[in-house]
Amino acid sequence: MKKTLLLILTGALLFNFACSGSKGKLVEGEWETYDDVSNGGSSRVELVEAKEKIDGKTYETITLSGRTTAIDEDGSEYPYGFAGWSLNPNDATLALLKTFGSVSFKALGDGKRYTIKLISSDVEDYAYHEFHFATTEGQVEEITAQVRMFMQPAWGSPERLRQENVINLEFQTHEEWRPDNFQVKIFDLRLIP
Repeated sequence: MKKTLLLILTGALLFNFACSGSKGKLVEGEWETYDDVSNGGSSRVELVEAKEKIDGKTYETITLSGRTTAIDEDGSEYPYGFAGWSLNPNDATLALLKTFGSVSFKALGDGKRYTIKLISSDVEDYAYHEFHFATTEGQVEEITAQVRMFMQPAWGSPERLRQENVINLEFQTHEEWRPDNFQVKIFDLRLIP
């Protein structure tokens, strides 16, 4: 009986260690930017992909920079300024988006807040499930969010997140600090079972 209990405990510990040590799978696909220009705003965003050495390791990075604005081109108020970047996932990443338990990534930011969104075919009013995160200027931070931490904004029509209908993910500037310049580097983006 003691040997059986010891084997069960050892197995459970090894399982927990393996799961907690799992880094998940790197997200793969094509990145593209979007902004509010077609909605009457004048925000802009630039995306640069590179291989960079950070803290002694080489990573594929995406650096986003630009400006969000609350004033449109004719000088009138445009209260909903935004800029973002969206993933067009490859088939393997798309399959993972439908089953993952948490998302993890590193950010080298500018001290501002950003949002990561799960884009689902169930949502028709752009009120996608989102998770907000803060950055510290000049510091690399690792951010991890479980799927259950993604919530819809209050202005949208409530829709339960059905992960099997997630089709991609996006990052976006956070509305609390617009208008302003921004620059953030995202890397080591992984989906963890």
